[in-house]
Amino acid sequence: MRFDAEDLARPALVRILPRSRHRQAAPTDARFAAVAANAVRVAFRQQGARPSFLIFTGPGQDPRAAALAAAEWDAANWRPNAVQRRVPPGVVTVASG
Repeated sequence: MRFDAEDLARPALVRILPRSRHRQAAPTDARFAAVAANAVRVAFRQQGARPSFLIFTGPGQDPRAAALAAAEWDAANWRPNAVQRRVPPGVVTVASG
């Protein structure tokens, strides 16, 4: 039985999104254009103590480039506030294909 990156991403996100406060980014979301170029699906969590990206990549896409682009984006955009003095962002890339 063959499956592709989309077949892996959809059921995983159905289980992850409601429990972890991640939101799925649209493929046309301009904020994540550098990440979306190498991803099938992008989910992110920007609120809470640990903002993070969850990226699914498929054949012909570079998971390393997607992870680096997400890390650059979160370093530039996720900032500490008065309550939270540190923001330790994270990036998880799931490569299939």
